[in-house]
Amino acid sequence: MATGATAGYKGYLYAGTTGAPVKIAEIREWTISGEMSEIDATSRDSSGHREVLVGTRGWTASANYLYAGDNASQKALHSALGAGTLQSIEFYPVGSSSEFPIYTGYGYVTSWNPSAPHDDAIAVDVDFVGTGVLTQSTS
Repeated sequence: MATGATAGYKGYLYAGTTGAPVKIAEIREWTISGEMSEIDATSRDSSGHREVLVGTRGWTASANYLYAGDNASQKALHSALGAGTLQSIEFYPVGSSSEFPIYTGYGYVTSWNPSAPHDDAIAVDVDFVGTGVLTQSTS
């Protein structure tokens, strides 16, 4: 039986400070996490039931990529951490296909963590915090 699942190896991450973001080379994986806080509005008039109001909403993201020391897009991510520059970020679950959503937003690099294990390729974990809305659209 055929499945409607999507292979993760087709996804891409783009980031950059000017114009159109550029593809980050050698991505292994990326993750987006959306959050919403709630404001407790429970009172004695709530008849013993909790009531909440919508609080602030936000998103964070992380990625892991294979380190390519001479790659311009990877160097730019590291520089963005030190400079605190706003990044235009795009997440493509399946390349640039118009059949699947593209997630687009602005954020800052909050951490950049390379690791060099003895028996694997050097990899970098990078984290972002979003500012504003993360939109979903098709290309």
